[in-house]
Amino acid sequence: MSSDHLVTDSDRQDVTGTQLTGEMGIDVEEREWRKEFTRFTPADEQRLSEMENTFDDLADDVVEEFYDHLHSFDESVDVLGRSSKPIELLKRSQQEYLRDIGRGEYGEEYFARRARIGKIHDMLEMGPKFYLGAYAIYYEGIIDAIADDVKADIDGSDDAAAAIDEVAERTMSALKLLLIDQGVAMDTYIHANKMDLERELDRQSAVAEEVGEACGEVSEMTSEVSRQSEEITDKAELQAENMENVSSEVANMSATIEEIASTANEVQTTSSRAADLADDGKESAEEALETMDEVTESAAGVADDVDALQNRVDEIDEIVEVINDIAEQTNILALNASIEAARAGEAGSGFAVVADEVKSLAEESKAHANDIEDLIDAIQDDTDETVESLDRTISQVETGSQRVDEAMDTLLEIAEAVTETSRGITEVADATDDQAASTEEVASQVDQSVELAADVADRIETIASENERTAAKVEELRGVVRRLEGGDAGAPN
Repeated sequence: MSSDHLVTDSDRQDVTGTQLTGEMGIDVEEREWRKEFTRFTPADEQRLSEMENTFDDLADDVVEEFYDHLHSFDESVDVLGRSSKPIELLKRSQQEYLRDIGRGEYGEEYFARRARIGKIHDMLEMGPKFYLGAYAIYYEGIIDAIADDVKADIDGSDDAAAAIDEVAERTMSALKLLLIDQGVAMDTYIHANKMDLERELDRQSAVAEEVGEACGEVSEMTSEVSRQSEEITDKAELQAENMENVSSEVANMSATIEEIASTANEVQTTSSRAADLADDGKESAEEALETMDEVTESAAGVADDVDALQNRVDEIDEIVEVINDIAEQTNILALNASIEAARAGEAGSGFAVVADEVKSLAEESKAHANDIEDLIDAIQDDTDETVESLDRTISQVETGSQRVDEAMDTLLEIAEAVTETSRGITEVADATDDQAASTEEVASQVDQSVELAADVADRIETIASENERTAAKVEELRGVVRRLEGGDAGAPN
């Protein structure tokens, strides 16, 4: 029982004297043997019973002196402090103990009461040095009381020898019984220690069994740990090698990503330039479209002018025809005039000259009219060709305008696509820059992982070494357990 434990009334009530004597084997035969061995005879019982009044008288004073003595030492004070029972009640119990010596009844109940007292002393951890040492107070008190009684009995007598014998006999009777009491008390100490030892042995046996089983399990576990440590070591080395490869690949990937980022920036610049060119092309197409519209309008105006010219040429042609008719008529008139002049003879010579002039003029007019007709025909041919060319030009301009419209739409789509592409490439460039930064971070972490993998491999080797030491210690422990189970407390071989 721990010295910190307070012995309570409940604890004391659990202590049964008869149960203790039964466990210690103090039966009728054992009691008689102890009395006989101590030479405690019926005469001693009779002598003590005759001293009942003596023990009644000395009990109070001796117990007071007894507790005064205990309170003079710190260790005994600590022992008394472990009991919840008040000092006055403790004193009363001690007074009853002393009075019990002179009552003449030293059978089963007497031994049971003594066994109970010894057990409670053991519970209080009041060892033999306190129990036996304190009996000196009882010895002094009892012997003084016996001496006083004998002196009173032989007062006035000269028989000193008889008085001495009486003192000796009474003292020996008391001492014999006290020795029996002490023997019973010591047996309770021994019994308690024996019970503690048996419980400890049972506990050790149980612990040994549990430890043995645990050792077996630990041994299996250490074997498994050793096997797994080897596997983990191999895997850790492989992982370290793989991590080095990954580190190299990540470094290459980081460089590649940086190149991609640079290329993306260049593509972004090119896309921006393409977007600008697409915008310029769109503006040029718009200007070309406007110019073609103007050409179409001009061609339409020229066509109208050519049509008007054609009409004027037709009118000139009609006039030329009239001139030709006039020239024909004039030529006929000149011919008729020549005929008439010939008829008139000399008188008509002047008229003949005029007729010749008129004829010559008519022929010249007709010749010029023919030239004009040829010129008009040429103009008409050129005009027709011009009209056809204008028609083709207008058609081509319309086709070109349509193509320009289509090109305009395409340029718009291209501009939008280039703008969207530029935006996407910008995002790609930004993302690539972020990825490059992340890859650098990953590369750094991979380098750390390589170091950690190497460290893990080293630590696993350390664990494997410690595991081997643990296995050796387990074997030593199993040897200790076997010695515990076999009751061999000696040193290991």
